[in-house]
Amino acid sequence: MNPQRGRMEVPLRGLVASGDGKQIAPIYNLPKRFDDASISVLLWDLGSHAVRARFEQPGIAVLGVAFAHDRLLLVGGSGNKLSIWSIQ
Repeated sequence: MNPQRGRMEVPLRGLVASGDGKQIAPIYNLPKRFDDASISVLLWDLGSHAVRARFEQPGIAVLGVAFAHDRLLLVGGSGNKLSIWSIQ
């Protein structure tokens, strides 16, 4: 926690932008509690500056993400495992 800003600082693992540039999907190591952390993918809407969704897949440490061409799906992967999330 950064007491000067009142925010928690977390490491950024990766980042991808949608083809139209309206959304980004950063990969963070976000703690659920102070004693438990997991890797999460957030879906940020750049127009509203808001998080639209948070995605996690138990047992998969997401290392990379990509937007589908149709902008309706977000794909995350690690090694030989994939997760596919609807972002409609």
